[in-house]
Amino acid sequence: MARADEFELTTARTTIRPWRTRDADVLFDIHRRPDVAKWLGDPTPWSEVDRAHEFIAKCAAVATPAVPMSCVIVPRETGVPVGGVSLLPLPDDPDEVQLGWVLHPDHVGRGWATEAAVAMLAHALASGHQRVWACMWPNNAAAAAVCRRLGMTELGVQVDPWYGTTRDPDTLFFCGFADGVDAGSADDVLGQRRAVRTLPDPDPAAGPAPDTT
Repeated sequence: MARADEFELTTARTTIRPWRTRDADVLFDIHRRPDVAKWLGDPTPWSEVDRAHEFIAKCAAVATPAVPMSCVIVPRETGVPVGGVSLLPLPDDPDEVQLGWVLHPDHVGRGWATEAAVAMLAHALASGHQRVWACMWPNNAAAAAVCRRLGMTELGVQVDPWYGTTRDPDTLFFCGFADGVDAGSADDVLGQRRAVRTLPDPDPAAGPAPDTT
């Protein structure tokens, strides 16, 4: 069986593989930007490159071939990373996984996120995951557009039983399903999670950025 550090997907234009120490400067350059960080779960921009090294090490420690955590998107034509795509377990719910992506602002609008997300979604379903979630701030129109291009089912804005807080309870959900899995299973999962979790008070650093579009 392949090791997590050997994980690799190829698309028409890219190679997708785990972030490595040599990529830390690129990863930091993405996450240090307020216009990128505002769309992430923690909208606080990184202030030092050590955050990138810590992130890479943390992902490497828990990644598996079926849940590769955060990976870098590398166009083969240039060899220069343009962003990342991830498949992560949802908090306290390891049987449920979420798809995500982030791009350097210099590389948006060229289809990199969609191309990488298509590949990671297909990998997740082929690895045996029954559902693949995409969770975003309700005003993240760009991320929602990627999910629609992927053919994921839109579940609307709902109280988030994984990341919601009393101040910011709502998330826009999309979900992709394995063959034969009823789309209603997503509502069942959300309902079960809400029944066993009380929304916490928010951490001071958490919460969506105001919509300035």
